[in-house]
Amino acid sequence: YCNVYKDEFLSRVWCPTFIRESQWHHVAVTLGKLTPKSCLVSVYLDGRHVHSQKINPISSTWSSAERNHTNLFHAFIGTPPIWRKYSKLVWKQGVCNLIDDCFDAVAVARTYMLGPHYVGSFQDARLEDNEEINPIIPEDRIAFSLNPKAHSCMTLNKIRKMYNRMDAKAIAKQLGMSSHENATPIIVLHNAAGHLNGPARTLGGVLIGYLGIRKFNPLPVSMTIHTVGGCSVLLGLIAMSRDIESLYAAVKALTCILRT
Repeated sequence: YCNVYKDEFLSRVWCPTFIRESQWHHVAVTLGKLTPKSCLVSVYLDGRHVHSQKINPISSTWSSAERNHTNLFHAFIGTPPIWRKYSKLVWKQGVCNLIDDCFDAVAVARTYMLGPHYVGSFQDARLEDNEEINPIIPEDRIAFSLNPKAHSCMTLNKIRKMYNRMDAKAIAKQLGMSSHENATPIIVLHNAAGHLNGPARTLGGVLIGYLGIRKFNPLPVSMTIHTVGGCSVLLGLIAMSRDIESLYAAVKALTCILRT
């Protein structure tokens, strides 16, 4: 929104007591308008409310001349490229959604209970099969949805032909490349909400990074273990234990699976 980050446009959340390394966390940020000159931003971590703060609202007024032109916006999820040398943060981004509405604490807790492997559009948010189908949010309010299952490996020239010239130029500017480049592969995460009812939506997101960037599908350990034989594999490890150290390791692995 602005080049200089000021306190009235910035919210700092102190959360070392909540965040644990090598563990998935669900983060939800809601922005609600209180008055024409103030907004309330709330931060939820793992379904719990941890912070609220009043900030200045983001202006959405346009002049008559600006409305007749195409306006391009871009945002970074993670560390911007210009700050990569100054940040030691190494992290993984899961499913990401941008909702044109303000969630309450009940809706945030519901999305957290769906888990990191949920890739739907919140129209069927049942946790049990016997529950009624009640959407959390109308589908026309979902503006942006990214998940690793909806992706394509493309080039800037292909993006230019499939989408439009303006999007290709905007992506090329961030990558420091020509919009006609047809050799460098680019991973495009498609907007999974693009087919839903409502206004026109963005094409999606582009993976921008240097060393170590990759795409993966987040799954709980309890679901991943089924691809290699299920809990019977862990029971076999317990049966084959010959000393106290191997028995402890096998029981600990089984306990971890059962808890998740």
